[in-house]
Amino acid sequence: MAAASMVLPGCAAPPTTAPGEDDPRVLLGDLVRAAVDDDRGLWESRSTPGGAATTDLLRSNLARLDLRGLAATGRQRPPGPGDPRGDRVIETTVTWSVDGWSVQRATPLWLVVEGTGDAARLAGIGAATTGAELPVWALEPVEPRAAGDVAVLAADDPAPWLAAAGRSGGELLIIVPRNADGFARLTGGSGRTGTAALTRSGSDDRGEIIVNPAVGRLTPEGRGVLIAHEAVHVETASWATDAPLWVEEGYAEWRAQQAWPEAVGEMDAILADGLRGRVPSGVPTDAEFGSGGTGYGRALLAWRVIAGGGPEAVPRAERAYAELAAGEPPERVLTGLGLSERELAAEIDRRIAELRGGAR
Repeated sequence: MAAASMVLPGCAAPPTTAPGEDDPRVLLGDLVRAAVDDDRGLWESRSTPGGAATTDLLRSNLARLDLRGLAATGRQRPPGPGDPRGDRVIETTVTWSVDGWSVQRATPLWLVVEGTGDAARLAGIGAATTGAELPVWALEPVEPRAAGDVAVLAADDPAPWLAAAGRSGGELLIIVPRNADGFARLTGGSGRTGTAALTRSGSDDRGEIIVNPAVGRLTPEGRGVLIAHEAVHVETASWATDAPLWVEEGYAEWRAQQAWPEAVGEMDAILADGLRGRVPSGVPTDAEFGSGGTGYGRALLAWRVIAGGGPEAVPRAERAYAELAAGEPPERVLTGLGLSERELAAEIDRRIAELRGGAR
């Protein structure tokens, strides 16, 4: 089975503040031109000495992206303890894409500004105030690559991750930071040890997948299963449902294995190893999805039981998931499938024993 993943909900919008008296459109327009033309001189001329040094990474990354706009929202606040020195912090929206990507994103970014009118200069990047973290392209170098509905922003080669998404349908944004510290920074420290990836609602309420590069070397099939799993969370917006974790994680893992059947044998061996020793019975509680737990394995087995086999497996699983995600009680959904909760638990236990070699 693939290493653990997580799903985070989106973050609340910031409180509305009074619109600023100074119009920053000229400054922001010059910054866009500097990024699009990769003109360091123009960028530095519209920045304070300190701002030019601390935001050169932002300029460089925006030059790599398909930058389509930088606009002030009209909200501002005074600089706080986490901000560079300046006169005010303005909220902007960065509209961007990636060459070859069919999608456009809008990301909030707070910028520290010094001076007014023609004398306004960029002094740095403000601390995020929405509860969300800063975008990866404001924190570390990225290499963007895209094809169709899928884009990858990676610290290293994005090609393996773009290939891994080949069997996953729908719009995807995959972010692969430089190291475990970068993963923690992007996820607000929510990433646990052993967490292979995290899917969350982005600032524009569209899903994004953040991969933990510290999980170890993955085979192409392993990367494919991992991205297919997370892509299900994006497709179903699972952060917005009230379904138990065994429903969300087990369904995503089952769907990932349907997409990568050649990986099932290897994953079952890993699954069996993780289910040795004393294992709780039946479907896991939400608390059992911690790192090193058996929650993911038992959730997957639950969905294998629910789906059954044959040509009806996929539509059967899809119907069951839709009902559970909509808030139907598991007992009622299982009854409609001809199962009781006790029978599901017993079948999960039997399959665990079979995987461990306790049953033939």
